[in-house]
Amino acid sequence: FNGFPLVYPDTGTYLEAAATLQPPLDRPIFYSLFLRATQSLVRSPWATVAVQALILVWLLRLFLDRVRPELGSRREAGLLLLLAAGTGLPWISGQLMPDIFTGYLAVAFYLFLFHSPTLGAARFPLGAVFVSCLFVHTSHIAITALLLGLLFLDPALRPRLRWPAALLAVALVAIPAANRIGGGRFSLSSWGHNFLMIRLTEDGLVERLLRDRCAHRRYVLCAHEEE
Repeated sequence: FNGFPLVYPDTGTYLEAAATLQPPLDRPIFYSLFLRATQSLVRSPWATVAVQALILVWLLRLFLDRVRPELGSRREAGLLLLLAAGTGLPWISGQLMPDIFTGYLAVAFYLFLFHSPTLGAARFPLGAVFVSCLFVHTSHIAITALLLGLLFLDPALRPRLRWPAALLAVALVAIPAANRIGGGRFSLSSWGHNFLMIRLTEDGLVERLLRDRCAHRRYVLCAHEEE
């Protein structure tokens, strides 16, 4: 054990962007900003893990207070300990990756949808968590948009979608704006097509295309056909 939190191959990209403030080519910069902010006072990556865990505990308590209010503080604490000991929550929240925000998104969306009138002042920090989930990973935008579209089909649920829809609109403006300021295009992912090209290359389709067409077409990649 080297004293560092759990990492994933993508963690290095987020850490580099946190240090340079240069948006990565294939993902939003906002999780990198989260890393930089959480480690600004306590210069340790464990500060990020601690903040992620605190957000998780707060969300779960907010959820339990509305779904099972009869539990009380002691039973809630016992249930949280059980989740910590018997599930993968510590593993996910202990990673320097935005994956934990997918869980945050699910809980926050549920609370806005079914318990918004009871949230009170908690609505505002919950909104901040919700929009942060949208900021840190573009797949969360697709998930939220799909859920909003499906739930909009039910007229009874439409009034409850105002907060999630408004926060989605904020993310749809903020992420492209951040990409543009960072030197890219005004889009959700300036270089998202790289993923598709890498997959096509790994599957051998690009090599086959170049072999069949480079004799007649002047693709830029034809100069690297033999590499």
